Amino acid sequence: MRKLIAIFGVLAFTAGMAFGQENTSTVEQDGNNNKGLVEQIGEVNDAIIDQTGNNSIADIYQEGINNEAYIEQWAGGNPSHGIFGYIDQIGDNNIARIDHQYDWNYGRRTYTEIDQIGDDNEAYVHQEAHGHDAFITQHGDENWAGLEQRHGGSVADVEQYGDYNQVASVDKNGGDLSFVEEESAYQHSSEITILQDGMENKVGFYQRNGAWADISQIGDNNEALLWQNGDHTSTIIQNGNNNNAEVIQLNLP
Repeated sequence: MRKLIAIFGVLAFTAGMAFGQENTSTVEQDGNNNKGLVEQIGEVNDAIIDQTGNNSIADIYQEGINNEAYIEQWAGGNPSHGIFGYIDQIGDNNIARIDHQYDWNYGRRTYTEIDQIGDDNEAYVHQEAHGHDAFITQHGDENWAGLEQRHGGSVADVEQYGDYNQVASVDKNGGDLSFVEEESAYQHSSEITILQDGMENKVGFYQRNGAWADISQIGDNNEALLWQNGDHTSTIIQNGNNNNAEVIQLNLP
């Protein structure tokens, strides 16, 4: 009897382990010449790919526990160069989402790549129209980055090394700027490069109509806020701790 009880206990434990290690993935495609790839190593990871239209590629790689990755791509018209989304997650409890909406017959691709190594990182990219590039790299824990790019030809490259760094939106009230947590930064036909290396650094930005920016933060607790409307250029470099920078550049009315 004891042997039977012991065997039952082992079987129950093994079944529990199998259930706990369950990963889930969904790939849904409606159109022609699309590719959806998912590779999962670990436990309780969730991956969803949803592609509508033609000539799109979505690729998700997850290694760890309890990661979430979503790629939704809608290619209307006939985008001959397609739209591409790539997510790599190594660690635990990371969240990444790519949302592409491409609705014209242009030959310019739209591309997003998210790379997360660490735990509890979050990255979000929403891109509309055509010709955008977005790159988010998060190496560390509890970093947050959100990008929204509309119309054509925007480029964003965000690199976060360390913990608790944020790239998000900014609010403008007269001549004052304030950081808006967990709301995606906005770009319209503009370019930005951001490097954060340290802890608890913040960048909030809004750009449109041909603006260009380069922001570097190396240290801890730095904050850079940027608001540009027009063909302006801004460079912000913060080396050290507890620095604050605000830049507003506008066209004449």
